[in-house]
Amino acid sequence: MRLSRVLLLVLLPVLLTTDGQTQRNILARVGDVANGAIMLESAGRLLLNPKPCAEGNPDSVIEFHQPYAKRSLGNKGCPNGRAYEEFSVEQQQ
Repeated sequence: MRLSRVLLLVLLPVLLTTDGQTQRNILARVGDVANGAIMLESAGRLLLNPKPCAEGNPDSVIEFHQPYAKRSLGNKGCPNGRAYEEFSVEQQQ
């Protein structure tokens, strides 16, 4: 039983996307700041894609938890024509 719990804790941050690629959630620590596109914001949790212009699913996502501060850096565009709003997010205590 103990081994299965350890494996679960090790594999928990890694998600399998629909195209078979792995996506890793990076948990933000106090003082971390990142820029990118917000993928999800709900229940005190924010998922930020730091490479919104990359094709396909992001290979990593930065996960912030309340309290965090966010500010809009304005609308941006990718070379492929995709538009998104860029945010700067800082993990607070």
